[in-house]
Amino acid sequence: MNANATPQISICLPVYNGEQYLADAINSALTQTFSDFELLISDDCSTDSSSAIIATLAAKDSRIRHWKNEKNLGLFANYNAAMRQARGKFIKPYAQDDFWEPTILACELEALTANPTVALVACARRIVDENGQEIKVLAEYPNNTVLTYDEVLKDNLIGLKNTIGEPSTVMFPREHLGEGFDCGYYHLGDIEYWFRVIGKNKFLYLDEPLCRFRTHSKSTTSKNEKGLRFALDMLKMGSKYRTFLDDIGVSEETYSRLVAEATATHVKYLSRRGMLSLQDLLSVKSATPEAMQEDLAGFKEILFYTLLMAGETLEENYSLKREWEFERNNLEDKIAMLMKSKSWRLTIPLRRAMKILRK
Repeated sequence: MNANATPQISICLPVYNGEQYLADAINSALTQTFSDFELLISDDCSTDSSSAIIATLAAKDSRIRHWKNEKNLGLFANYNAAMRQARGKFIKPYAQDDFWEPTILACELEALTANPTVALVACARRIVDENGQEIKVLAEYPNNTVLTYDEVLKDNLIGLKNTIGEPSTVMFPREHLGEGFDCGYYHLGDIEYWFRVIGKNKFLYLDEPLCRFRTHSKSTTSKNEKGLRFALDMLKMGSKYRTFLDDIGVSEETYSRLVAEATATHVKYLSRRGMLSLQDLLSVKSATPEAMQEDLAGFKEILFYTLLMAGETLEENYSLKREWEFERNNLEDKIAMLMKSKSWRLTIPLRRAMKILRK
């Protein structure tokens, strides 16, 4: 590709200490069936061999443009730094741990070109382990599906999940770039940004798994889970989209209860699998005193509604226990009255005879 030409697609890859899987990710991009792209790599002050890996591969392929930030920006700000350099007509975010099927660029570009009312396309993904071995396939919708902005909001806010997918799964026209990721989010900044990219347009989900999302203990996802950062982001999104939630009949308390329930369920899941402990949670520190105060307020809200629901459950269980004890005592009284009755005494010989016959 000519250095001055405008590529169709800008692949935006933020990197920070990604030496373990970085070469796989870059090579996965360079071997796509669709080749009219630029690969923008923003190194966020890596201290491992990431810079050397990037330089070696860039020397072999002119489609790679790379740089090293003057200071560490953090994940979402680093995405924004890469996207600001994009010259392509379409933006394709990427992640250093993931890798793609060879046709993902071609398929997503075709989907956007054929559907001008669609502002964001995403695909199903294969979840793989540290060695790239498939764990499962995640397809949020059973078929290729087009959704409106309101439908996307409802699915994700009420379901408290990301049905669109991680950065590596999506593509969108540069005209919908906007202000980029909100760096005030820890974990769910991607889905919140997807909401804004879609805006008044539509979202297209491809059910073909064209992306491989890697899970491992050192990933950003794993780190955020240990700090329960996802729960804080859920509360923040609930506050930002309060008007929409009110319009569909979900009160602030109802939403907070949903977040508390989802957090408790996920904590139980992680704890059972040895992926989270109290020490893990206590060891996670906030970046600034202001962030610490905000985090503390969020955790207090989650704790309040969790304890409130626990108290309601205990109260309900106590009420059921009292009803059961009442029924049991009532039954015992009836049995005692029966055993004192004349008919019971008269049938004693018959019951003894039946016992002997059974033996």
